[in-house]
Amino acid sequence: PRRGGRVQEARAGNLRLGNGSSNAGAYPTLAVTNARATALNAIRFEAKDGTGDRCNIVRAKNSTIAVTSTGGSHHGMYISGTVDADFDNCLVGGTTQIGILRYSSPSAGTMRFRNGSVLAAFPYNDEATANYSMTLVFDDAEWNWGSGDKTLGYVTSLGDGFFKSATSNRRFVRMEGTGALLKPAAGRTYTVEVTFSGPGGLVSAGEGTVKFTGGAMQFTGLLDIRSGTVDLTTANARDTLTVRGPGTLKGGNVSTLVLKATDLTGGAASAPVLDGVTAAHVYVDLGGDASSPVDIDSLPELVVATYAGSASSTGRWRVTGTGVPHVRGVFAVADGQVTMRVVRAGAILILR
Repeated sequence: PRRGGRVQEARAGNLRLGNGSSNAGAYPTLAVTNARATALNAIRFEAKDGTGDRCNIVRAKNSTIAVTSTGGSHHGMYISGTVDADFDNCLVGGTTQIGILRYSSPSAGTMRFRNGSVLAAFPYNDEATANYSMTLVFDDAEWNWGSGDKTLGYVTSLGDGFFKSATSNRRFVRMEGTGALLKPAAGRTYTVEVTFSGPGGLVSAGEGTVKFTGGAMQFTGLLDIRSGTVDLTTANARDTLTVRGPGTLKGGNVSTLVLKATDLTGGAASAPVLDGVTAAHVYVDLGGDASSPVDIDSLPELVVATYAGSASSTGRWRVTGTGVPHVRGVFAVADGQVTMRVVRAGAILILR
């Protein structure tokens, strides 16, 4: 809370929520608004249950809940109980460098990061049993993995990543809204082996590479490549993928690729770069509809994509989202660019 117009700050060596909360019906609660709650070593959520009658409750807005030291196996978020946490525009994890996100049995529940929040922590030494489920939810929130190359995968022994038993996985990452924002540094790669699912999207905003492998990319929302590269060369084929540039989409096998056009003035600066992408059908979405149609008669020739290497055929490229009936796109490939003109289709009868 605020006192005298200043933000109050709580500091501790270790911030422990739910320590000793072993009775049914125990819901230790941390509520923070416009404030800082920091620990030198670790922030621990310890009300243990896994079935719902004991739970750590966290509600934080416009605040920092983080550790101030770095290094070691406990400097970060240590979850050894059930958590119901909502972070709204908060910094969570490490204040100067990323902390760890460590699970111990029986960790369970949901941690939601939204509205500009930053989770500055990476999973490490997940010792939790596979009997309890834990979900991280991202909606317009950054997940900072650190400055180096990182791989977020499933592990069967201690190390970086989420624990997976021989029979099941109980760690989930869910995208809602714009989803998680990943910012790998230039020359660095964040490799995603853990399944990212949900109706939301993902934002790639670093100068490095976000690489999906196998079936990790399961979310169905917009892939917004603001900078850097999203690499799908080792990812499974997808039925549909919706992309917005101007970053690079590398590799991938997609049945239907939807390119969201954002610059209707004809410039190439916002067009995505396609590098070795295989798509059976490509739709360029201009964002219009019947209530707000695109003025196609004033629309210039658009650069809808650029490409690295050899260009693919545009025979199955189409325009959509015009809000105007009976139009089609005329596509051309030259000088590293795919351009499109929108013309009216069919016969035109002019009466004078």
